[in-house]
Amino acid sequence: MANVPEEPFGQSGFALSKIISRQIGIGRRRQGGLWVGGKATLTSSMLRFSPNSMNRCLHIDPEELERNIPLSTIGRVSVHRGMITDLIKVRSVVGDLKIKCFKARSFAAAIETARLALR
Repeated sequence: MANVPEEPFGQSGFALSKIISRQIGIGRRRQGGLWVGGKATLTSSMLRFSPNSMNRCLHIDPEELERNIPLSTIGRVSVHRGMITDLIKVRSVVGDLKIKCFKARSFAAAIETARLALR
């Protein structure tokens, strides 16, 4: 992973990143979490989320946005209706992860199948 420089665009860029970070914090508190664009990947033992390049640039600590959830720690996977795309909610001892995506039902089923295969 690449290090994000503290002052990527000089002094004015650093001031801008402080403003963006403040706004992101306000939004996170209002929504009870933070919606971040990125990629969810399912392996035989892990569910991973990595933010996209835009979010990596906007956040001071983009590694904080990454999630690695061992399938063995997942207690429940559910799908909820949403506008345009549905929402997958993954409950884990590590924490909850919500994923909005197309084909949410089939991705949730794949997570559940992989989780059950570990038993």
